[in-house]
Amino acid sequence: MKNFKTFLQTNYHYTDYQIKVMDYFIKTCLSELSKFIFMGIFFSFFSAFHYYLYATLILWILRFCSGGLHCKTYIGCLFFSLTYLILCILLLPRFILSTFWTLVLLLVCIVTAYFIAPVPSIYRQHITPSRRKQYRTYLVIFLFIHFIFTFIFPQNQYLSVGFWVIMIHMIQLSIAYAKEVLS
Repeated sequence: MKNFKTFLQTNYHYTDYQIKVMDYFIKTCLSELSKFIFMGIFFSFFSAFHYYLYATLILWILRFCSGGLHCKTYIGCLFFSLTYLILCILLLPRFILSTFWTLVLLLVCIVTAYFIAPVPSIYRQHITPSRRKQYRTYLVIFLFIHFIFTFIFPQNQYLSVGFWVIMIHMIQLSIAYAKEVLS
């Protein structure tokens, strides 16, 4: 690593800070990729890889637009994410809610998201009010689109998985918001 650092500083005039940012970026990407692959293999054993991909996409959009709780360690994040996705993909969809209650709960999520999102990590830079409003708008639109699809296709298994991802995300987002307000 030291030789590579010297190479970058000599040939490209990178500062120590720029090299640390690149190092952090590479480690973060490899960390996320390894968790993604590990969990993908796990869900493949349950013939649920396609639901895993869908749930991960939904979760990525939710996290990007609204933030939430963050774990401090790789293992903590892996364990929390795996537990979260096991609940959303393998366990909770077995509980069939009526379309009415599913839609009511999604409306509650939309209203909650409007008032509390986003809740960024303390490790991220401050979000400007205009950016905060933009993320909130994206989140509410996304949740409303999911609401519409759930109304049109109430028995769709993908939408059921997405519903549970949204529900658990809104619970953890509410906890993150409460922690932010109380601190």
